[in-house]
Amino acid sequence: MAVKRTAVNIVNAINNTVKKQYNVVLPTVTEKTFSDMASALRTAPSAVVNAWEENLINLVGMQVVKNKRQYESYFRKLHKGEIPTFDIQLEMTDLINARVYSPEANADEFFEDDRPDVATQYANQILKVFYPVSINEESLIGAFLNTSAFDKFLQSIQTSLYSSLEQGDVDATKELIAKNVEEGNIRIETCPEPKDKDTALAFGTKLKTVSRDMATEMSNEYNLSGLNTWTPQGEGVTITTNDIEAVAENYNMAWAFNASLLDLAKTGELITTKSNGLADGKVYAIYADNDAFEIRTITGFPKVRIQEFGNTLTKKEWLHNWALYTISYFNNAVAFADPSKVGIATITLDTESGAKNVDRGKSVKVKVKSVTAPEGKIADKFGTYSVAGASDSDTVIDIHSGKLTVGKNETAKTLTVTFTSHLDNTKTADIAITVNGN
Repeated sequence: MAVKRTAVNIVNAINNTVKKQYNVVLPTVTEKTFSDMASALRTAPSAVVNAWEENLINLVGMQVVKNKRQYESYFRKLHKGEIPTFDIQLEMTDLINARVYSPEANADEFFEDDRPDVATQYANQILKVFYPVSINEESLIGAFLNTSAFDKFLQSIQTSLYSSLEQGDVDATKELIAKNVEEGNIRIETCPEPKDKDTALAFGTKLKTVSRDMATEMSNEYNLSGLNTWTPQGEGVTITTNDIEAVAENYNMAWAFNASLLDLAKTGELITTKSNGLADGKVYAIYADNDAFEIRTITGFPKVRIQEFGNTLTKKEWLHNWALYTISYFNNAVAFADPSKVGIATITLDTESGAKNVDRGKSVKVKVKSVTAPEGKIADKFGTYSVAGASDSDTVIDIHSGKLTVGKNETAKTLTVTFTSHLDNTKTADIAITVNGN
């Protein structure tokens, strides 16, 4: 309905819709005759009244909220398009390894199966919530006293349902970030929390360095999958808190991108949340690729369902929202935390497949299965890998991804892979990998 959102036009638009549905006579109201709707609804069949209320919620409520929300989630900028199902998979192919050219043909290399590394992440972290509200028929009819009363009535519906929906998006996104920080899935960069000019400038320098490193070369340092990727300037988003933004403004920081905070906010490159609002205050900023956030609403949602209760002349509406909230482990993401908030207690290793053995000439990927931090602190699963016990120079491990490739002439029965945390080089973990056939 491309109409101006006034009480008169809203009521007439709903009347026109209900007339077509039930072939009934409803008045065309004006500012002066607005109260006529009370009598019309009072004498209308219950099915017509039900349809009128349903259209008020479904047809008008959704369109009003899209044009003038009482409250709008500041994370809406992270939302992607709708999807028809919860079960989607994210895929990424790694870089191809270069080989040294030789004019001499090598039959083994010619027929060798050179498959690129392809990784898959199944995204199924789902949100299914509903928001209930009850509307009494007498309250609706009483709202037609005048246009001001109707506006207040409509306002109450918006506030109770759609503002709740928007706040729900804020809560779900913050929980998504907090959960991944707590599990160590986002790389942590330590830097004193900005409190004054020196610490603010230090953070600005750190943020600028990280963001430019992500944009300059493809790297596998900043994403959990360990696959090579990059984040071009302008395609990343900084999420920080209001108190950190205030410190930056006080010292006239050019931020990390030689642009004002206002300009970055307008383009969606800066999102600010409530002070002390990231991961229970353990993180004060995040810089991530826009595509690191897979937040998608299921097609057809949000939607409203209505049930009438005859004993109270009340209708209850349930606003349902189904959405997918996932962080892609193929895209760069870094969380900034004060060193006092970071610590490591234990690290455990495993392989991606779960198998702790490998054939000669093949590969196995070692990963950090879990990392724990002391009470009140956070840690991450990022660091460097090394391998010991190899006899073949072709037995190598990728320092950041943990991909162990065993040479064709390897004679060692067991290889030891060691992981060292980038947060504390005294924190390590080992895993033994058996070479099949030796």
